[in-house]
Amino acid sequence: MGTSKQKWRISFHKSPSKHPSIPIEFICPISNSLMADPVIVSSGHTFERHLQNHYLLHLHISTSSEESVTPTSGPTSSSASDVDTLNSNSIEEDELVVKLKSSHISEQEEGVISFRKLTRTREETRVQLCTPSILSALRVLITSRYASLQVISVAALVNLSLENRNKVKIVRSGIVPPLIDVLKSGVQESQEHVAGALFSLALDDQNKTAIGVLGALPPLLHAVCSESERTRHDLALALYHLSLVQSNRVKLVKLGAVQVLLGMVKTGHMMGRILLILCNLAASSEGRAAMLDGGGVECFVCMLRKGEFDSESTRENCLTALYG
Repeated sequence: MGTSKQKWRISFHKSPSKHPSIPIEFICPISNSLMADPVIVSSGHTFERHLQNHYLLHLHISTSSEESVTPTSGPTSSSASDVDTLNSNSIEEDELVVKLKSSHISEQEEGVISFRKLTRTREETRVQLCTPSILSALRVLITSRYASLQVISVAALVNLSLENRNKVKIVRSGIVPPLIDVLKSGVQESQEHVAGALFSLALDDQNKTAIGVLGALPPLLHAVCSESERTRHDLALALYHLSLVQSNRVKLVKLGAVQVLLGMVKTGHMMGRILLILCNLAASSEGRAAMLDGGGVECFVCMLRKGEFDSESTRENCLTALYG
């Protein structure tokens, strides 16, 4: 992939004046060229990633001429504004924890609403506020008997899980069991957010086995037939990523996943994503045996004969499952 990105940069690295059709927001204001790896800094501006430190340095000089800039020996340099942000985040964390752990529902709700807003867009804020204290407070609020508090708490956790550096930390904090409880018996909107959270957390290879061990597979398989479209699709993606691990494949086969998934495929229910899971199960001897016993060959051949696929990739997934 590194080679293709390099070629992409070379072929498009031209002045925006020569490409009037390119939207201005795609042009780096520093290099004046099309961005290959854009990043949004705290001010809201977008720059080429390798030039963002140049921007921070420029901002420090232009806003405070009396201060001196001392470069660091590390790979990135920090400005005074960055230090201020870190300090303010520390204060924010303390204030948030007090509200999240308050005995008053109104204060808890105020705190989690504020936390959700803070973590909605800024990556660094998501990293800095993914602390043991906040995760501990969220772990309690996620299973709150107050529906609104439960919904906002899980939604806030989804924000934290979007940052790759937080995924393992979140799972290790013990927050998966409460998520499973909500998936089993929470309100529908909370379940939708839980589906998104589990899908996001399952993207990290270090979490896949742990999520399976913590008991997420049975409720995931059961809920994949949920009435909520959003929940179904996110849970199917979560199952796909979790079934990339052999131990989870074995568990899913024992849970009767093959029969459930083949049934969904026969009805055309989320065919593309379900076939992806079946492809993973076909990679294990247990999965292959269950698919043969469950009429998998007949199912796939029938689908190929009809040719009623929503996309070419779905057809390819059917062939892959049959081949497996």
